Amino acid sequence: MGLYVQGHNGQSLIGIKKKKVARWSYYFHNHKMYGIHIYILFAMTQKYYVLYSNKMSICGALSMYGERTFNYLYACGDGPAVTASARRPYSVPLLKSMLHSLYPSSGTETGKVYTSPPAFSLARMMAGFRARSQMILSYIEDQDEVLHCHLSDQSDEEKENTDSQKHSINQRWTRKQASPCFPFEQSDMKCQVDKSSLCEEIDCLQKSHVFNMQKLKNSELRLTEAKQKMRELALHIKMKEELIKELVRTGKDAECVSRQYSLKITKPEQESEQAKMELAETEKQLQELENKELRELPEKAKLQKEFRKKMDAAKLKVQALQKKKQDTKNLASLSNQSDKRAIELEQNVAQMKHQQTLLEKRLPTF
Repeated sequence: MGLYVQGHNGQSLIGIKKKKVARWSYYFHNHKMYGIHIYILFAMTQKYYVLYSNKMSICGALSMYGERTFNYLYACGDGPAVTASARRPYSVPLLKSMLHSLYPSSGTETGKVYTSPPAFSLARMMAGFRARSQMILSYIEDQDEVLHCHLSDQSDEEKENTDSQKHSINQRWTRKQASPCFPFEQSDMKCQVDKSSLCEEIDCLQKSHVFNMQKLKNSELRLTEAKQKMRELALHIKMKEELIKELVRTGKDAECVSRQYSLKITKPEQESEQAKMELAETEKQLQELENKELRELPEKAKLQKEFRKKMDAAKLKVQALQKKKQDTKNLASLSNQSDKRAIELEQNVAQMKHQQTLLEKRLPTF
């Protein structure tokens, strides 16, 4: 490994080997040769480091010994810009904040540096390092976001009312610093955030699923109850319809029987009237017979017995006819009662059918 140093006049100052780097750095600091541009050529190493400060871009490829030497020179306040050329350039950028903490700015600016490096290799290295540094700096600057507060200035009264709000809002201005992680680390953080949001969504979905299942069970219970009630209503409607049919049938039968009895009663009524007339005649004859003074008592007793038999037969006949008449009246009243009962049952059936239609309309809502 070799070291190449060149000053303002383009003359080579010193060329040493790796073991003399620390001694040369001490010599460089004591003589305070500011404005010297250093090119460290590492032909035997493959490790490279790209460093960035807050004011200037320092591109260099440093091995273990070269990095120590550069740290020593930078800590002493010289602050030169270091570049390197090698066969296989590999650069890994350090962060801006980390380099600022390691290498604070000295406040001194270097003058112009005139170099004469080999153009075929060093120019390409410099262009590549500068392009990479510009890309990384632009990426970091793009990540910076400043939250501004837009204040309204419509009238003086609004300004006076918003002065206190401006002070509180200005205190809350924040600056979103550039994330110290690379894109793959940012993607990991995004994945973690996405996972947490997905977990929250899954929890919400599980809760909603449990709530919907409970609601579904309740609706199923209400549906079964409504179906059971509909079955009971249909059964009651069927039973009452059958009862109405039976009452109508019995009413018709009662009407037929009452008609038959009414036809049959007309003759017994006539007979009862005749019996009553005969009874009255026999009573008259009996009274006349009692009033007469008959000589023969046996004939008188015989006539009295006959009249009394006729009277008893007429009375029995009249009682039978009255009983038949009462039975016909009862049958007529029974037919009337059956008609009333049938009307009431028809009204109940109509109400049940209305309830059934309402339940059928409510079933799809469950």
